[in-house]
Formats: sequence, structure tokens, C-alpha cells
Amino acid sequence: MPTPDELVSRCRRSARFWRLWLEQGDCSCSAEVEAVFGDSALCDRLASPLRRFEAAAASTGNSSLALVAAGADSGSAPLPARAAEVAKRTAEELGIGLPVAEDLVRVYADGRLSGISSLHHSSGSAFELLGSGFGTTVELHRLLHAERCEALQVLASVLRYAHDDSHAFAAQCRKLVHRLLSAGLSDCLWEMFKEVSSCPSFSMAPDRAEVVSCVRQGLDLQLCVLECVILTHYDPELCTPAPEHLCRMTDLFFRQHFLGSLLRAAHAHPWLLADCEICTQAQRVGDLCFVVLIESFALEDFDSRRHSMVESHPLLSSPEHVRHLHRRFASEWVDLCQAMSDQSGTSHHHHSHQQQQHQQPPEVVHCAHMAALVLLAWASLLASSPASYRETHGLGFSRLASSAVFKSTSLTLEAVKDIVHRGFLVTDSLCRHHAAVRVTLGSMAAAVSKCFQLDSVVGVQLAMSELTAAVHDAEPTRAIRFWTSDYPEHRGCFFVLQSWLANFPSGFDGFMRLVGALAGDAPDACGASSEAPLYALDLLQAPLRSLTLPFHVVQRSAEVTGLSEAGAAQVILRDAVYLEELVLRSHRLVLSEWHVPGCTVLRSGMVGTLLDGAAHQVRWELDRRQGLTSLRVAVTAWDAILEAAGWAQNAPNSSSSRSSSSSSSSAAAASSAEK
Repeated sequence: MPTPDELVSRCRRSARFWRLWLEQGDCSCSAEVEAVFGDSALCDRLASPLRRFEAAAASTGNSSLALVAAGADSGSAPLPARAAEVAKRTAEELGIGLPVAEDLVRVYADGRLSGISSLHHSSGSAFELLGSGFGTTVELHRLLHAERCEALQVLASVLRYAHDDSHAFAAQCRKLVHRLLSAGLSDCLWEMFKEVSSCPSFSMAPDRAEVVSCVRQGLDLQLCVLECVILTHYDPELCTPAPEHLCRMTDLFFRQHFLGSLLRAAHAHPWLLADCEICTQAQRVGDLCFVVLIESFALEDFDSRRHSMVESHPLLSSPEHVRHLHRRFASEWVDLCQAMSDQSGTSHHHHSHQQQQHQQPPEVVHCAHMAALVLLAWASLLASSPASYRETHGLGFSRLASSAVFKSTSLTLEAVKDIVHRGFLVTDSLCRHHAAVRVTLGSMAAAVSKCFQLDSVVGVQLAMSELTAAVHDAEPTRAIRFWTSDYPEHRGCFFVLQSWLANFPSGFDGFMRLVGALAGDAPDACGASSEAPLYALDLLQAPLRSLTLPFHVVQRSAEVTGLSEAGAAQVILRDAVYLEELVLRSHRLVLSEWHVPGCTVLRSGMVGTLLDGAAHQVRWELDRRQGLTSLRVAVTAWDAILEAAGWAQNAPNSSSSRSSSSSSSSAAAASSAEK
């Protein structure tokens, strides 16, 4: 059991040890907690996590921060002569300070050589094995990169636990975060990302292994820095990005095609774009860049800020920067999305679209997808702002509304599918926890669904529904919070679900996919089954209030009459019809005969509203007493699919030879049922 001083010494020596201690969250010894969080030299490292590893910082001796960067540790014993020589050579070759190199040697000896020493040199020290043909320099170089990443992950852990009241160190982390933010952490992280995302430095004639190693290590650091940026700005009450920094981030991410440093490195080494692992890693960097931008839009604030929204909003309160962003979005960004959509061909030729899209350079495809999602979030921000604000500052909405972001049925959907397929944002791993990212994605989906009539932008509706489902699939315990909080209070992802119900049964498969994700399947903390499936079942069994169906499915049994008081054309039924049959017919399915006795009848004389648009949709307002439910539609649709596939021979009341009922006979049967 180490003493508090020994614990602090280990944390100073190894960022990995520090991170593991934080994650363990053991507060049984208050002296240890006070020693670690009370060591100002140790905690001040987090204000600029990578500065400690810079030779320039280590050689500066005038400021207290230089002492922190130097990494001097009075609790560490001097290294033996051989180890000291290795540390000196390592400092020269890797361009780091001598104290940092000495710590690397200690960590390397403790973690990599101690086992070998116990087995083969039980009478000697692990330091004696240094430089004995074990590739010490290469190993120390890898360890240096690992420690750089670990230092950033220590900062990420502190930021994460500051928002987690259940963690043992939550209070200490919050206090430390306030201290770091007052020291300029947000600005430091932005400068750090610009540095690590610049083109990697290679030797004069690098071989393939060197290029791959440098590019991968650079992308690793970019991922770590961006995660810290997201966690720093997660709570707008603590910190919001400066609008001028947001403008610079937006321009930089777009120039980099949302691929971090890969594009500049590939300019000299084009074969990098054919390396699957590197491209995937770069796309993950782009995923986090996308989250950084939409988090900076502060879309979730609109649910809570009803008064003085513009004045209190972190971005809208700076019209100059809003105009700058809007000019860029409405020109270069929209042009890229439009060019991508035009080259992809018409959206109804899906296979042709896929083939043509894959012919585009991968960096262009990825950038267009990220740009489309950012534009969608930006459009919802503008739509939520007062019309007077948009008019005063020249924030025209027409270019965005007429762009491929809204008009294409596949651009935004394919962008979301790419994110979900990569799984980086919506799932957690051993060292990466993206709960804050998922909250931001859910806020975007809710804001978009709340601001726009998604029945006229099917691609966007499918994209936001798929994004919401993926967020809840990755964290099933969120489902019960949705049903007990967001759903009854009509906020958050309620608007995504409502967009399907308002136009039911359009996109019925997307609706069922979303309900399945919101049902969840994870047990709670006590091991009991969640109640989320029961809430989902109640929704499926609730009587529908309206149906929106294509006019052609009722054309033989209805006619268009005059205008309503609202000025919309009306459709009146001449003959009674079965509701289930109309719904299935709109999906090119045939109602199975054994469902006819239980069908809901839409009586003759019923009046529907012909909606505007080329799709000729008719909305029918239903009486809740009619009892048609989405569960009933799902069951009849499933049986119709089985029957079409030849699996209906054992269905109730079925015979081996069953003739399909025509629309006229169905109408006659419905008339008889009505009488």
C-alpha cells in the first residue's frame, strides 16, 4: 500500500497510472485524495497536458510552469549510471527534457523489464537490462507517445467526472476544472489541436513504416484533444467556445475535409488514402470535429431559454460571427453538398446512386457527409431564432432550404449511416466514454425534428430517426428516462417520435425501428427488467388520431370535393373501406383474409384533407373509439409479408387455396359491416 507521497510520485511519473487511479475512484483513504488533488504542480500539468513533453518547456527555468513542465520529482531516486545514460540519449533523440526521459526510463523498467529481471536476473536490477538488445529506443519512443495520449486522457477523465455526481471524485474534479478553465484551458486546447493536426514532420527520405507511424500517432493525439474539447464545452454554464474560435474551427475542419492531418500528409504520400486503418482513424477525427461544431451551436438551450434567447445564447449573441459562419455555410458548404448530390444522380435509382457515390474520392464523400449534417444543425439553429433576428442580420434561409441537405433523400441519411456503421460516436470502449457525445447527437436530432415538417423531407426524417435509435441502442438505460421525462414533457427526442406519428403510416419501418430502440433491453442497476418495453407497448396500443395516405389508394372509393375553411381541398369517401387495407395497400401489401373480421371501417361520407405537394397525400382524422393502433397495423403487415412469402398455409382460418380479395369486394364487405 503506497503512502500518499508515493502515490503522488507515481502520478507525476506516469500519466497512465494517474488515469487508472482516477478511474478506480477509491476514496477509502482521504489522505491520498487530498495529496493528489492538493498537489498544485501535478494538477497544473493539465492546463497544458502536452507541454511537459516539449524540450523547450523543459529547458525554460524562469516560471513556475517551467518547473511543472520539467517534471522534476523529488521523490524519485537517482537513476543508475547505465539508466541515466539511456535517459540522456533518449532525451536527445526524442527531443524531450531530461526529467521526462528519466521518468520514461523508470516507467519502462517497471512495466516492461521488471518481469524479465525477476525471471533471469533475480539478483540484479531491471535497469541493467536497458540497452541490451531489447530495442530500448523504439520502445521508449512508443512509450512517449502513449504517455502523451494518457496525459490528455487524464484531463478528459477529470472533465468527465466533474459532470458525474455519482463518481467518488466529482467534487474534487469540479473544483479542479474551474481552476483549469480560469487558467485558459479552452484556448489552450484549440491551439493544441491546430498544432497536432498540422502536417506531420518526417525525415528527409522517410520509409513507409515511418510515415504510417507518424500519421497514426498524430491522429491519436487529435482524437484525444477533440474529446477534451467536447467535454470542456459540455456544460455551457461552465464554459462555451469563444465565437471567434468557433469560426476558425469551422474553417479549419472544412479545409481538412474533416480528416484531421491526413489530407496534408496524403498530399506527399497519396497511398495513405488507400490505408483502411488510417482512413478509419481519420474519419473518427472528423466525427469528433462534427460533434464539436454542433455542440458549439448550443441547440439544447432552446428548450430551456424562452426569454431573451438571443442575448443569452453563446453564439447568437455575437451577430458578427454568426454572419461569418452563415456566409461560409451558404456558399462553400452548400456548394459541396449540391455537387455531391448532382453527381450521385436521382435519388430513386438507389443502386446507381451507390455505385456513383463510391466513385467519388473518399475524402470528398466524407467531407460532404459531415458538411450536410453540420448544415442541418445550423439550419435548425436559424429556424429556432426569431425571424426579426434573421432579417436584421441578413441570415437568409432560402439557400439552405433549397439545397441538397433538404432536397436529397439520401445525403443526410447516408451520412448518419456512416457514423453509425463506424460506431465510434455511439459506442463506448475501454478508454473512450462518449455519453456526452450521445447527448449532443440526441439534442441535434430533437432540434431538427422540432423545427421542420419532416414529412416533406423524408431523407432528413429517416436520418434523425436512425441517429436517435443508434444513441438509444448504445445506451439502453436512456430509454426509461425518455419515457418518464422527455415523452410526457414533450421535449428532446419526443419530437423525433412525433414526426413519425404525425404522418403515420409513412415510413412505418423507420417508426418501428425507433420504437424498438426506445424500448431498450438492459436491466436496471438492481438486475430487474426495465419498464421501457411496457411504455413502448402502451404507445403501440394507443389509438391513432390520424392517418396520412396516398390519394391513389382511395381513388376508386373517393372523390375530391370543394375547399375547407382553411382553403385545403377535401376528399370524401363514396364507399366504406377498411383502414388496415388502405394502410397495407400504401405499402404494396395485401390484407390477409383472416384479419377482415377485426378490421376498422372508414365509413362512407368520411372527409379527408388533401395535403399540399406533389405526393397527393390525404390526411384522415380518426375517432379514438375506432381503435386502430400501430400495433394492429404491424401485425397485419407482418402477416401480409408472410403470406406473400408463402408462409401463410398455417394461418388461422386459412385454406390451401386462397384468392386475393379485390378492392371492390373489400369495399362491399366494408359496406356490409357498416350496415
